[in-house]
Amino acid sequence: VDRRTGAGILPEESRVAATRLATAAIGQAPTDLEVGLDAARLLIRAGAASDAARVLRSIDHPDARALRADAAIAAGRPEAALELLAGDDSPLGSLLRGRALLASGDPTAALAQLRAARRGTSAGSDPWWDATLHLARAQIALGQLDDARALVRTARVLHPVDARRAAHAPLERLHEELQ
Repeated sequence: VDRRTGAGILPEESRVAATRLATAAIGQAPTDLEVGLDAARLLIRAGAASDAARVLRSIDHPDARALRADAAIAAGRPEAALELLAGDDSPLGSLLRGRALLASGDPTAALAQLRAARRGTSAGSDPWWDATLHLARAQIALGQLDDARALVRTARVLHPVDARRAAHAPLERLHEELQ
C-alpha cells in the first residue's frame, strides 16, 4: 500500500481478480454509465490506475472527473489531479485535492483541504473517514504525531470502526502504527 495515496490496497491476487472482473463487466455492458464508473472505482482500488483512466476516457459524466483525479493520484501524477480539480470546491474536490497535495509532498497545504473535506462531509461517512485518514497522514508528515494520534483516537471513539468496511481498514492500520 502506498501510504500517501492509498493506491494498491488489495493484495496482488485480488488485484488480478478485480481487474478481470472490471474488464468483464465493461465487456458485457460497454455503454452502461454505472458499470463504467463502478469498474473504474474497482480498478483504482485494485491499483490499476492506468486501466481506470482508460475506462474513464470514454465517460462524459461529472463523477468521472473526480475518478480521473483519483486515478491520477493513484498513478503517482498528483499534478494532473490538481489540474482536473481546479474550480471544484465540493467536499470531494477538497478531499482529492488534499490527497494530491499530500502525494506531491505538500502536507501543509493538504491540511487545509482535508479539514475542509471533513467539515463538508457527514461524520462517519466513507469520505469523512478517507479525509480523516489523510489528515492524520499529513500531520505525521509534518511531525505532528501527537495530533495525528489524537485525531485517530477521537474519530474511532466518536464513530466506532468496522474494520470490514473498506474506508475503515486503512485507518485501523494507521492507528496500530501510531501506537
